[in-house]
Amino acid sequence: MKRIISSSLVCLFLCLMGSTIWTEAGASESVPEPDYASLLSAIEGPYTILQTVGAGEKSGRIFLLLQQEDLYRICIATYEDTGWQLEAQSSLLPKRWDVAPQLHSGTYNKSDDILYMAHFYLDYYDGITPQTEGDIVSDVTYTFRRAPDASWQLVDFNTGYHVGDAIHYSGGAFLSQYWISYGGSFAAGAPREDRWVLVKLDRDLRSFSVDGIPLTPDDALRMVNPDNLAMVNNPGPEDKLHLRSGPSRDSRSLGKYYNGSFVTILEYTDNEWARVDILGVEGYMMHKYLALPAQYDDVKWGTTQWGLDSEEPQPLYQSPSDSADIVAYVSLRTDMYLYGVTETGWSHVLYENMGGYIQSDYLRQ
Repeated sequence: MKRIISSSLVCLFLCLMGSTIWTEAGASESVPEPDYASLLSAIEGPYTILQTVGAGEKSGRIFLLLQQEDLYRICIATYEDTGWQLEAQSSLLPKRWDVAPQLHSGTYNKSDDILYMAHFYLDYYDGITPQTEGDIVSDVTYTFRRAPDASWQLVDFNTGYHVGDAIHYSGGAFLSQYWISYGGSFAAGAPREDRWVLVKLDRDLRSFSVDGIPLTPDDALRMVNPDNLAMVNNPGPEDKLHLRSGPSRDSRSLGKYYNGSFVTILEYTDNEWARVDILGVEGYMMHKYLALPAQYDDVKWGTTQWGLDSEEPQPLYQSPSDSADIVAYVSLRTDMYLYGVTETGWSHVLYENMGGYIQSDYLRQ
């Protein structure tokens, strides 16, 4: 566990750089200006457009920040063949410390095959530059990124809250599918620490609430809901547990998974089998080999970090086939967590908050 969690802190910086890649539909040098009144007609008003950010004429995407009385809303508009469409809108967001949020567009990086990376930031800052011991500095920056299912997900945040020398928390957190890892100072004069909390957190922009995000490990511990979360726990760390297409040993194997791989239990089908989700793939596992949260400390870890054994970025596929949809390109600069392998030469990995498949020949330890 410690190896995985500490490595995820490295991903915090990489997430801020942006890495989710997809083909940008409709991107063109001649994208027209949107008719905002028509575009936002589905949103209940009244509202005021505070900001529009993003190179819509080049990328075909614009981020908007709306004010609705004392609350705020993020909207994302995309240009398609039929014109501008409202791609997503957030839940209503409050102020923090009586400060309105500021919206910032992430970097768009274009490659030779017209692929883009996209993310955006939501920043709350009280605007005070600390000059004396009594000054207050409070700042939170949330980073969202588009997930493989096209939803927009909160992936990390950086935050600081100081009153003079009293540090309530100063650092950052990386949000995985199954944990939040924190790195920073938790008290005045204290050295930097790394802490982590296992938690399932709703990160979808459409239901995201600023007030629902735990800013410190203690916050997270108070809201942990481990329901249905489990971990593969084979008799030995070198063993691997089958994910089956049905609740039977005779059912087709969808892959074999290492100890420490997180799964979500969807239902117990009988006294032997559970239907589970692992990195977005559903199947069946024998639940006597699944550890529940109270048993995590007894798991002998088999999940390990792997890197890319290739000079060029390699595609991460949605399923174990080179004809499947590509959800990202794996970069040389980051590592993957190897969850499982298939009998056809594919590895099922967690890469920068995304599950997917990469050909096993491209992995190195």
